[in-house]
Amino acid sequence: MTHRFDDDPYRDLHPSLESQFAALLARHKEAAGKNEWSYHQFLPLGTSEANERSPLSPTAYLAVETALLTEVNLPWYTAGLSRGLESCPGPIQEFVRVWTSEEDQHATLLESYLLFTGSGDLSARGRSRKAMIAAGWTHSLGGPFEGMVYTAIQEAATRTFYLCAARVCGEEHPPLAAALRRIAKDETLHMAFYRDVVKAHLDLDANYLRPLAAVMLRFEMPWSASVLRD
Repeated sequence: MTHRFDDDPYRDLHPSLESQFAALLARHKEAAGKNEWSYHQFLPLGTSEANERSPLSPTAYLAVETALLTEVNLPWYTAGLSRGLESCPGPIQEFVRVWTSEEDQHATLLESYLLFTGSGDLSARGRSRKAMIAAGWTHSLGGPFEGMVYTAIQEAATRTFYLCAARVCGEEHPPLAAALRRIAKDETLHMAFYRDVVKAHLDLDANYLRPLAAVMLRFEMPWSASVLRD
């Protein structure tokens, strides 16, 4: 992350909160363990229902492709978070690794679902995937705390997107709706961790509102608009 204000006391995560970070990590692991899943469980494998293997409508396809092209950039998100949080307490760094392992299934599930249903142009989608990853991901976050704020907002927005997409796709493709809701559950758990790290800082010192507001005012989702337009 870009450290713009090295003398700003509200740039870094507060070391006195490490025990709270550890408790949040333990809470997340427990919740995720109770809801462990694998992407193959949500694919229309061996189904006799023709509509469950039929191509998606243009609206449903656009929703899934948009989600897919966002999820495939996971390597960049992980790299950015890992670099930006390398000086943070151990529980924060461990959560990023856990988060990555859980997020990794999302793009695999979405791409596999599109393949199984014969949806979209495979070659065009492949080119879009390459273009999205080649575009990378850059940001202007001012330090670890802003990184926590940004990621909390991003996870909340992604959760909302998946739930809305599930409602749109539910009647046409119930298995797809179930898959999207399952991904949304992951995003909910991830959002809760980042959100509560932010909340712990606000409870400690209300001056953390300043960097929080700065992130909110300039928030943008982490994708390449040019690739999505194409």
